[in-house]
Amino acid sequence: MQGITDNLYAGFETMYHPMEKQIYYNMGMKWNVNNFHTFIVSYLPFAKKDMFTVGYLTRPSNHLNLFGEYKMGTQSSETILGFKIGFSGGNTLKGTLNTDFKA
Repeated sequence: MQGITDNLYAGFETMYHPMEKQIYYNMGMKWNVNNFHTFIVSYLPFAKKDMFTVGYLTRPSNHLNLFGEYKMGTQSSETILGFKIGFSGGNTLKGTLNTDFKA
């Protein structure tokens, strides 16, 4: 990832797989709006399940992080929502829920 501005990072990667004689690539971007909001986008054309991912992270307080992520592939899509709470003393509590209602 390369810093384009102080708040915007983007990257591109390409790989050659000699056994399959194929070239694979992926792209990603992270945009920090401020200290409390972050947007993430990635595109991986060789990943059939999560080819395109869009994510949002927010930090409403110093101890609470919330996130949402949408993954779309050629055959399915999935939404994941979650949280992370940090307690004094270094303990954390994490939780996630996806569109299949699996934690």
